[in-house]
Amino acid sequence: MKNEKITPQFPELSLARWLYVLALVLFDYFLFNTSNPISQALFVSIDIFMDAPTKIGRAMLIQQEVLQLIILVVGLLIIMGWKNIRQYFHWLKWWQWFMIIPVAVLGMLMMMGGRELSNIFSHWNIFSVPPTFNIDQAQLISKPLFNVMNWMVLYSTISAQIVAILVLNVVFQFSGIKDYSFKNYRVWLFALLAALIGGFFMINPANPNIFYSILGFGGSQFVFNLAYIKMRNPLIPMISAYGVDRLFYYWIMVIIFGK
Repeated sequence: MKNEKITPQFPELSLARWLYVLALVLFDYFLFNTSNPISQALFVSIDIFMDAPTKIGRAMLIQQEVLQLIILVVGLLIIMGWKNIRQYFHWLKWWQWFMIIPVAVLGMLMMMGGRELSNIFSHWNIFSVPPTFNIDQAQLISKPLFNVMNWMVLYSTISAQIVAILVLNVVFQFSGIKDYSFKNYRVWLFALLAALIGGFFMINPANPNIFYSILGFGGSQFVFNLAYIKMRNPLIPMISAYGVDRLFYYWIMVIIFGK
């Protein structure tokens, strides 16, 4: 049996470098989720898209997520360097790819449970967005928009999982955990804490409710965090998270709206 080189669970960065990472994440978040000249120039209203779903309109919807991901990835490469980023990608064994399905199913159940729980706090909104501009609702009654959302969610999911793993990295580094086995209750506790913190970055004009984002995203992300800790590769959480989102909205569109 070959000796396998074991890389650290997470790269360890200095506090100063983590502050640079935080500044990058916040800049990327506020640039595309608040009203400013750049976001207004890139944004096309959903009402306009649904009236005339042109290729340009579709491209404008997708380009925002693409640019957000590019800024995040390029910024992390500059701040962290490839050597540190490479430590997130442990080589996957063939059987681990089959874990995508159970991880996605558990993630969906936790997301649905979290969103149901968030209904208790249904009025705790940060953003005020007219329903006609809520892309999550609009995709349920428009197949062209649903198809566009498939691409948008692909890029936004990658961005979200990158941020979630960065949060997990910070929480574990400064908690001093060295034993990453699931027998250690602190692993479960801090994986949950990191998931809930990551939920703050999912609050946006499409999901303005604080608890809807934190509990819904945090519930599924708790499962994805555990999957990452076990397999040490973000591809499993990324693919599972994308599948959860698309299957969830496809189920609503077909079962409830009959599209």
